[in-house]
Amino acid sequence: MEVRGAKNPREVDEAYELVAKIFGPNYFEAKEVKAEVRALEPLQNLADAVLVVDGEDVVGFVRLLDRQFYSPAGLVKAGGITSVCIHPDLRGQGWGRRVMEAALQRSWQRGDAFSILFARRAVDGWYPKLGYVGIGCHLELRLERPFGIDSLLSSFAGTTQIGAIEAYRDIYTAAYADSYQGLILSFYRDAEWWQNLKQRLARRINPEDFINVLVRDKPIGYFILKQGRVIEAASPGQHRADFITGLTQFFTIFDSEKLTLALPSGHWCIEFLRRMNHTLSVRYSWDGGHMIRILNKSVFKDIVLGSVGSESYQIVDELFEYYNISEHESARRLLLTIIGVLTPAQGKQASKNPVVLGTSLLPMLPTWSIVDEL
Repeated sequence: MEVRGAKNPREVDEAYELVAKIFGPNYFEAKEVKAEVRALEPLQNLADAVLVVDGEDVVGFVRLLDRQFYSPAGLVKAGGITSVCIHPDLRGQGWGRRVMEAALQRSWQRGDAFSILFARRAVDGWYPKLGYVGIGCHLELRLERPFGIDSLLSSFAGTTQIGAIEAYRDIYTAAYADSYQGLILSFYRDAEWWQNLKQRLARRINPEDFINVLVRDKPIGYFILKQGRVIEAASPGQHRADFITGLTQFFTIFDSEKLTLALPSGHWCIEFLRRMNHTLSVRYSWDGGHMIRILNKSVFKDIVLGSVGSESYQIVDELFEYYNISEHESARRLLLTIIGVLTPAQGKQASKNPVVLGTSLLPMLPTWSIVDEL
Protein backbone atom coordinates (compact mmCIF):
# COMPACT_ATOMS: atom_id res chain seq x y z
CA MET A 1 0.00 0.00 0.00
CA GLU A 2 1.09 3.58 -0.58
CA VAL A 3 0.06 7.13 0.28
CA ARG A 4 0.07 9.58 -2.63
CA GLY A 5 -1.90 12.12 -4.60
CA ALA A 6 -4.60 10.94 -6.98
CA LYS A 7 -3.38 10.09 -10.48
CA ASN A 8 -6.67 10.38 -12.35
CA PRO A 9 -10.36 11.34 -11.90
CA ARG A 10 -11.36 7.69 -11.51
CA GLU A 11 -9.37 7.46 -8.28
CA VAL A 12 -11.06 10.60 -7.00
CA ASP A 13 -14.48 9.09 -7.76
CA GLU A 14 -13.50 5.95 -5.86
CA ALA A 15 -12.31 8.06 -2.94
CA TYR A 16 -15.65 9.83 -2.68
CA GLU A 17 -17.44 6.49 -2.92
CA LEU A 18 -15.41 5.37 0.09
CA VAL A 19 -16.41 8.56 1.93
CA ALA A 20 -20.12 7.97 1.25
CA LYS A 21 -19.92 4.40 2.55
CA ILE A 22 -18.05 5.37 5.71
CA PHE A 23 -19.72 8.65 6.61
CA GLY A 24 -23.30 7.37 6.44
CA PRO A 25 -25.26 6.16 8.26
CA ASN A 26 -27.40 6.80 5.18
CA TYR A 27 -25.18 5.99 2.20
CA PHE A 28 -27.36 7.76 -0.35
CA GLU A 29 -27.63 10.94 1.71
CA ALA A 30 -23.88 10.99 2.35
CA LYS A 31 -23.22 10.45 -1.36
CA GLU A 32 -25.55 13.33 -2.25
CA VAL A 33 -23.87 15.67 0.24
CA LYS A 34 -20.40 14.89 -1.15
CA ALA A 35 -21.68 15.38 -4.71
CA GLU A 36 -22.86 18.85 -3.68
CA VAL A 37 -19.47 19.66 -2.15
CA ARG A 38 -17.68 18.56 -5.31
CA ALA A 39 -20.01 20.67 -7.43
CA LEU A 40 -19.44 23.75 -5.26
CA GLU A 41 -15.67 23.25 -5.08
CA PRO A 42 -14.41 21.12 -7.98
CA LEU A 43 -11.01 19.53 -7.51
CA GLN A 44 -8.57 21.71 -9.48
CA ASN A 45 -5.40 19.74 -8.77
CA LEU A 46 -5.28 15.96 -8.40
CA ALA A 47 -2.49 16.33 -5.82
CA ASP A 48 -5.07 17.87 -3.46
CA ALA A 49 -6.80 14.49 -3.24
CA VAL A 50 -4.45 12.52 -0.97
CA LEU A 51 -5.09 8.78 -1.06
CA VAL A 52 -4.15 5.52 0.55
CA VAL A 53 -4.04 3.02 -2.30
CA ASP A 54 -3.93 -0.76 -2.10
CA GLY A 55 -3.23 -1.97 -5.62
CA GLU A 56 -6.19 -0.69 -7.64
CA ASP A 57 -8.32 0.07 -4.58
CA VAL A 58 -8.62 3.42 -2.79
CA VAL A 59 -8.77 2.65 0.93
CA GLY A 60 -8.07 6.06 2.47
CA PHE A 61 -8.70 9.70 1.56
CA VAL A 62 -8.14 13.31 2.60
CA ARG A 63 -9.30 16.24 0.45
CA LEU A 64 -7.57 19.63 0.57
CA LEU A 65 -9.63 22.74 -0.09
CA ASP A 66 -8.36 26.23 -0.91
CA ARG A 67 -9.19 28.85 1.69
CA GLN A 68 -8.12 32.42 2.38
CA PHE A 69 -8.45 34.37 5.61
CA TYR A 70 -8.43 38.01 6.55
CA SER A 71 -5.56 38.72 8.94
CA PRO A 72 -3.36 41.57 10.23
CA ALA A 73 -0.77 40.28 7.73
CA GLY A 74 -3.22 40.66 4.84
CA LEU A 75 -4.96 37.81 3.07
CA VAL A 76 -3.32 34.50 3.97
CA LYS A 77 -3.76 31.07 2.42
CA ALA A 78 -4.96 28.06 4.34
CA GLY A 79 -5.55 24.45 3.49
CA GLY A 80 -8.96 23.13 4.44
CA ILE A 81 -9.01 19.47 5.49
CA THR A 82 -12.16 17.51 4.71
CA SER A 83 -13.44 14.00 3.98
CA VAL A 84 -10.86 12.29 6.19
CA CYS A 85 -11.54 8.56 6.08
CA ILE A 86 -9.85 5.16 6.23
CA HIS A 87 -11.38 1.81 5.28
CA PRO A 88 -12.63 0.11 8.47
CA ASP A 89 -10.36 -2.91 7.90
CA LEU A 90 -7.28 -0.67 8.13
CA ARG A 91 -8.12 1.31 11.24
CA GLY A 92 -5.66 1.20 14.09
CA GLN A 93 -2.73 0.45 11.77
CA GLY A 94 -1.43 4.02 11.39
CA TRP A 95 -2.74 4.69 7.88
CA GLY A 96 -4.93 7.55 9.06
CA ARG A 97 -1.93 9.35 10.51
CA ARG A 98 0.11 8.72 7.36
CA VAL A 99 -2.50 10.10 5.00
CA MET A 100 -3.01 13.16 7.23
CA GLU A 101 0.73 13.82 7.39
CA ALA A 102 0.87 13.53 3.60
CA ALA A 103 -1.99 16.06 3.38
CA LEU A 104 -0.09 18.43 5.69
CA GLN A 105 3.00 18.02 3.54
CA ARG A 106 0.93 18.93 0.48
CA SER A 107 -0.30 22.05 2.32
CA TRP A 108 3.30 23.04 3.05
CA GLN A 109 4.14 22.62 -0.62
CA ARG A 110 1.18 24.82 -1.61
CA GLY A 111 2.37 27.61 0.68
CA ASP A 112 -0.54 27.44 3.12
CA ALA A 113 0.04 29.43 6.31
CA PHE A 114 -2.00 26.98 8.34
CA SER A 115 -4.30 23.98 8.07
CA ILE A 116 -7.91 24.11 9.24
CA LEU A 117 -10.59 21.52 9.81
CA PHE A 118 -13.94 21.15 11.49
CA ALA A 119 -14.13 18.01 13.62
CA ARG A 120 -17.75 17.14 14.29
CA ARG A 121 -16.79 14.99 17.25
CA ALA A 122 -13.76 14.51 19.45
CA VAL A 123 -11.48 11.84 18.01
CA ASP A 124 -9.74 10.85 21.25
CA GLY A 125 -7.06 13.49 20.81
CA TRP A 126 -6.20 12.25 17.32
CA TYR A 127 -5.98 15.66 15.68
CA PRO A 128 -4.04 17.26 18.59
CA LYS A 129 -1.45 14.51 18.13
CA LEU A 130 -0.97 15.94 14.63
CA GLY A 131 -0.38 19.44 15.99
CA TYR A 132 -3.95 20.78 15.78
CA VAL A 133 -5.57 22.95 18.43
CA GLY A 134 -9.29 23.59 18.82
CA ILE A 135 -9.57 27.37 19.00
CA GLY A 136 -13.07 28.22 17.81
CA CYS A 137 -14.13 30.82 20.37
CA HIS A 138 -17.08 33.17 20.34
CA LEU A 139 -18.46 35.64 22.80
CA GLU A 140 -22.08 34.87 23.66
CA LEU A 141 -23.90 38.03 24.65
CA ARG A 142 -27.48 38.01 25.94
CA LEU A 143 -29.26 41.34 26.16
CA GLU A 144 -32.52 42.68 27.39
CA ARG A 145 -34.05 45.59 25.48
CA PRO A 146 -31.01 47.85 24.91
CA PHE A 147 -31.22 51.29 26.45
CA GLY A 148 -32.76 53.80 24.06
CA ILE A 149 -34.03 51.18 21.63
CA ASP A 150 -37.70 52.09 22.12
CA SER A 151 -37.26 55.52 20.56
CA LEU A 152 -35.32 53.98 17.67
CA LEU A 153 -38.00 51.33 17.11
CA SER A 154 -40.75 53.92 16.98
CA SER A 155 -38.96 55.88 14.25
CA PHE A 156 -37.56 52.88 12.34
CA ALA A 157 -38.63 52.97 8.69
CA GLY A 158 -37.49 49.46 7.99
CA THR A 159 -38.48 45.81 8.12
CA THR A 160 -37.06 42.31 7.88
CA GLN A 161 -37.38 39.77 5.09
CA ILE A 162 -36.76 36.04 5.33
CA GLY A 163 -34.50 34.00 3.04
CA ALA A 164 -31.32 34.46 1.00
CA ILE A 165 -32.18 36.40 -2.15
CA GLU A 166 -30.04 36.25 -5.28
CA ALA A 167 -30.70 39.89 -6.18
CA TYR A 168 -29.15 40.98 -2.87
CA ARG A 169 -25.83 39.22 -3.51
CA ASP A 170 -23.80 42.41 -3.97
CA ILE A 171 -25.16 43.78 -0.70
CA TYR A 172 -24.27 40.56 1.12
CA THR A 173 -20.75 40.66 -0.32
CA ALA A 174 -20.10 44.26 0.71
CA ALA A 175 -21.75 43.86 4.13
CA TYR A 176 -19.72 40.77 4.99
CA ALA A 177 -16.41 42.27 3.87
CA ASP A 178 -17.05 45.45 5.87
CA SER A 179 -18.04 43.49 8.98
CA TYR A 180 -15.48 40.67 9.02
CA GLN A 181 -12.28 41.80 7.34
CA GLY A 182 -11.12 43.53 10.53
CA LEU A 183 -11.33 40.32 12.57
CA ILE A 184 -8.38 38.00 13.03
CA LEU A 185 -8.46 34.96 10.76
CA SER A 186 -12.02 35.31 9.56
CA PHE A 187 -12.91 33.68 6.27
CA TYR A 188 -12.44 35.65 3.07
CA ARG A 189 -15.34 35.10 0.68
CA ASP A 190 -14.88 35.86 -3.00
CA ALA A 191 -17.60 36.62 -5.56
CA GLU A 192 -17.91 32.96 -6.53
CA TRP A 193 -18.67 32.03 -2.93
CA TRP A 194 -21.65 34.39 -2.89
CA GLN A 195 -22.89 33.18 -6.27
CA ASN A 196 -23.48 29.79 -4.67
CA LEU A 197 -24.95 31.08 -1.41
CA LYS A 198 -28.16 29.03 -1.41
CA GLN A 199 -26.29 25.81 -2.12
CA ARG A 200 -23.84 26.56 0.69
CA LEU A 201 -26.68 27.24 3.13
CA ALA A 202 -28.51 24.04 2.20
CA ARG A 203 -28.36 21.37 4.95
CA ARG A 204 -26.65 23.82 7.28
CA ILE A 205 -29.38 26.24 8.28
CA ASN A 206 -33.14 26.51 7.88
CA PRO A 207 -33.87 28.89 4.95
CA GLU A 208 -36.11 30.87 7.31
CA ASP A 209 -33.12 31.57 9.57
CA PHE A 210 -31.45 33.83 7.01
CA ILE A 211 -32.89 37.28 7.72
CA ASN A 212 -32.50 40.42 5.62
CA VAL A 213 -32.84 43.91 7.13
CA LEU A 214 -34.35 46.47 4.76
CA VAL A 215 -34.87 50.22 4.98
CA ARG A 216 -37.30 51.75 2.52
CA ASP A 217 -37.37 48.40 0.73
CA LYS A 218 -33.60 48.39 0.19
CA PRO A 219 -31.43 45.75 1.90
CA ILE A 220 -28.81 47.09 4.31
CA GLY A 221 -27.48 43.79 5.68
CA TYR A 222 -28.38 40.34 6.96
CA PHE A 223 -28.12 38.08 9.99
CA ILE A 224 -28.20 34.31 10.34
CA LEU A 225 -29.79 32.38 13.20
CA LYS A 226 -28.95 28.99 14.65
CA GLN A 227 -31.08 27.67 17.50
CA GLY A 228 -32.33 31.17 18.21
CA ARG A 229 -28.87 32.76 18.41
CA VAL A 230 -27.37 35.22 15.92
CA ILE A 231 -24.31 33.39 14.54
CA GLU A 232 -23.48 35.81 11.71
CA ALA A 233 -24.36 39.48 11.20
CA ALA A 234 -23.19 41.90 8.53
CA SER A 235 -23.95 45.47 7.50
CA PRO A 236 -21.86 48.30 6.00
CA GLY A 237 -20.73 50.96 8.45
CA GLN A 238 -23.14 53.66 7.27
CA HIS A 239 -26.19 51.50 7.98
CA ARG A 240 -25.33 49.94 11.31
CA ALA A 241 -27.67 51.93 13.56
CA ASP A 242 -30.61 50.99 11.34
CA PHE A 243 -29.37 47.41 11.14
CA ILE A 244 -29.23 47.07 14.93
CA THR A 245 -32.72 48.51 15.17
CA GLY A 246 -34.03 46.05 12.60
CA LEU A 247 -32.29 43.16 14.37
CA THR A 248 -33.77 44.18 17.73
CA GLN A 249 -37.21 44.67 16.19
CA PHE A 250 -37.11 41.14 14.79
CA PHE A 251 -36.43 39.66 18.23
CA THR A 252 -38.99 41.92 19.87
CA ILE A 253 -41.70 40.65 17.54
CA PHE A 254 -40.69 37.01 17.12
CA ASP A 255 -38.47 35.97 20.00
CA SER A 256 -39.42 37.83 23.17
CA GLU A 257 -37.28 40.71 24.37
CA LYS A 258 -34.02 38.82 24.85
CA LEU A 259 -31.39 38.86 22.11
CA THR A 260 -28.47 36.40 22.06
CA LEU A 261 -25.42 37.03 19.90
CA ALA A 262 -22.86 34.28 19.28
CA LEU A 263 -20.34 36.23 17.21
CA PRO A 264 -16.54 36.54 17.07
CA SER A 265 -14.94 38.68 19.77
CA GLY A 266 -14.50 42.20 18.45
CA HIS A 267 -17.41 42.00 16.01
CA TRP A 268 -18.84 45.50 15.56
CA CYS A 269 -22.37 44.29 16.39
CA ILE A 270 -21.32 43.27 19.90
CA GLU A 271 -19.43 46.50 20.48
CA PHE A 272 -22.39 48.57 19.24
CA LEU A 273 -24.85 46.85 21.56
CA ARG A 274 -22.49 47.03 24.51
CA ARG A 275 -22.40 50.79 24.11
CA MET A 276 -26.20 50.79 24.35
CA ASN A 277 -25.76 49.06 27.75
CA HIS A 278 -28.21 46.73 29.54
CA THR A 279 -26.07 43.62 29.15
CA LEU A 280 -27.82 40.62 30.68
CA SER A 281 -24.90 38.17 30.59
CA VAL A 282 -21.65 37.57 28.75
CA ARG A 283 -19.70 34.36 28.39
CA TYR A 284 -17.06 32.89 26.10
CA SER A 285 -17.90 29.61 24.41
CA TRP A 286 -15.30 27.32 22.90
CA ASP A 287 -15.95 25.00 20.00
CA GLY A 288 -13.04 22.58 20.05
CA GLY A 289 -14.12 21.27 16.65
CA HIS A 290 -12.75 24.43 15.00
CA MET A 291 -9.13 23.32 14.64
CA ILE A 292 -5.96 24.93 13.30
CA ARG A 293 -2.45 23.60 12.75
CA ILE A 294 0.35 26.15 12.12
CA LEU A 295 2.29 25.40 8.92
CA ASN A 296 4.20 28.57 8.08
CA LYS A 297 5.95 29.99 11.14
CA SER A 298 6.95 33.27 9.46
CA VAL A 299 3.45 34.14 8.24
CA PHE A 300 1.80 33.14 11.50
CA LYS A 301 4.31 35.22 13.42
CA ASP A 302 3.36 38.24 11.27
CA ILE A 303 -0.30 37.60 12.13
CA VAL A 304 0.43 37.58 15.85
CA LEU A 305 2.73 40.63 15.69
CA GLY A 306 -0.02 42.50 13.87
CA SER A 307 -2.42 41.65 16.69
CA VAL A 308 -0.39 42.72 19.73
CA GLY A 309 1.13 45.88 21.10
CA SER A 310 4.83 46.65 20.85
CA GLU A 311 5.33 45.60 24.48
CA SER A 312 4.70 41.98 23.41
CA TYR A 313 7.04 41.90 20.39
CA GLN A 314 9.97 40.44 22.33
CA ILE A 315 7.98 37.55 23.79
CA VAL A 316 6.51 36.80 20.34
CA ASP A 317 10.03 36.69 18.88
CA GLU A 318 11.17 34.35 21.65
CA LEU A 319 8.19 32.01 21.25
CA PHE A 320 8.56 31.60 17.52
CA GLU A 321 12.30 31.11 17.85
CA TYR A 322 11.83 28.46 20.53
CA TYR A 323 9.34 26.19 18.76
CA ASN A 324 10.02 23.92 15.78
CA ILE A 325 6.63 23.65 14.11
CA SER A 326 7.64 20.71 11.94
CA GLU A 327 7.16 18.68 15.14
CA HIS A 328 3.48 18.13 15.93
CA GLU A 329 3.68 18.61 19.69
CA SER A 330 5.85 21.71 19.32
CA ALA A 331 3.42 23.25 16.82
CA ARG A 332 0.51 22.49 19.14
CA ARG A 333 2.17 24.03 22.17
CA LEU A 334 3.12 27.18 20.26
CA LEU A 335 -0.49 27.77 19.30
CA LEU A 336 -1.73 26.95 22.82
CA THR A 337 0.64 29.61 24.13
CA ILE A 338 -0.43 32.18 21.55
CA ILE A 339 -4.11 31.87 22.40
CA GLY A 340 -3.47 31.95 26.13
CA VAL A 341 -4.28 28.38 27.15
CA LEU A 342 -0.65 28.16 28.26
CA THR A 343 1.35 31.03 29.66
CA PRO A 344 4.69 31.52 27.89
CA ALA A 345 6.44 29.86 30.82
CA GLN A 346 4.05 26.88 30.81
CA GLY A 347 4.49 26.55 27.07
CA LYS A 348 8.09 25.53 27.59
CA GLN A 349 7.30 23.02 30.33
CA ALA A 350 6.39 19.38 29.96
CA SER A 351 2.75 19.54 31.10
CA LYS A 352 0.44 18.41 28.31
CA ASN A 353 -2.85 19.18 30.02
CA PRO A 354 -2.86 22.84 31.09
CA VAL A 355 -5.93 24.02 32.93
CA VAL A 356 -5.00 27.61 33.82
CA LEU A 357 -5.73 30.27 31.24
CA GLY A 358 -2.94 32.70 30.58
CA THR A 359 -3.11 36.01 28.69
CA SER A 360 -4.00 35.62 25.04
CA LEU A 361 -1.61 37.17 22.54
CA LEU A 362 -4.49 37.15 20.06
CA PRO A 363 -7.08 39.62 21.42
CA MET A 364 -9.77 38.19 19.12
CA LEU A 365 -9.69 34.43 18.81
CA PRO A 366 -10.46 32.82 15.46
CA THR A 367 -13.87 31.36 14.84
CA TRP A 368 -16.11 30.87 11.85
CA SER A 369 -19.74 30.63 10.96
CA ILE A 370 -21.49 27.34 10.31
CA VAL A 371 -21.85 28.40 6.67
CA ASP A 372 -18.05 28.29 6.37
CA GLU A 373 -17.71 24.76 7.69
CA LEU A 374 -15.65 22.57 5.42
